[in-house]
Amino acid sequence: MTEIFSKEDLSVTLKQKKKNKIILGVVSAVFSLILLFLIILYLFQPYKSPNLLTIRIIAIALSCLFAFFFCLFYTLCIKRLTEYEKLLRGVFTGVATMSVASFDSFSEEKNVKNGLDFKVMYFSEYNEKEKKFYKRKVLLDDNKEFPDFKNGQIIKFYTRSYVLCRYEVLDGNTENAQ
Repeated sequence: MTEIFSKEDLSVTLKQKKKNKIILGVVSAVFSLILLFLIILYLFQPYKSPNLLTIRIIAIALSCLFAFFFCLFYTLCIKRLTEYEKLLRGVFTGVATMSVASFDSFSEEKNVKNGLDFKVMYFSEYNEKEKKFYKRKVLLDDNKEFPDFKNGQIIKFYTRSYVLCRYEVLDGNTENAQ
């Protein structure tokens, strides 16, 4: 059985998330200190001082810059890492669905699920109720390489929320899938 994800992937993700949270905390602390300094400086200015407007403009510009940085950094880095961590924890601790199907094709299309990018593979799977084959879409992490599947190979695979977790190549013939 070939595993797609490893425990090392989870530990790397947790380290990156911790590092990004530290960066966000340091930037927030520096912003707070500068803003506190500007407020104190503003309060100690004499009445109708020409510096009051300058201090206000600097504080507003700095606040807008921080809000922009916070939104970008949080949504692009920390939120994606959190979703990736949830995916990995689900892969290692959650229930995976086992299927045996004939490999059909790789797709060049990208699929976004929970803010994460995935590659797409298609399997031809037999439906017992309808007595016919249908294409099953299986997602693969965008950072991982496509497995070396040939068209028509019988693959036993486990998925978690349609994301490929592990697989095993059973046979190269399509007759066994029916």
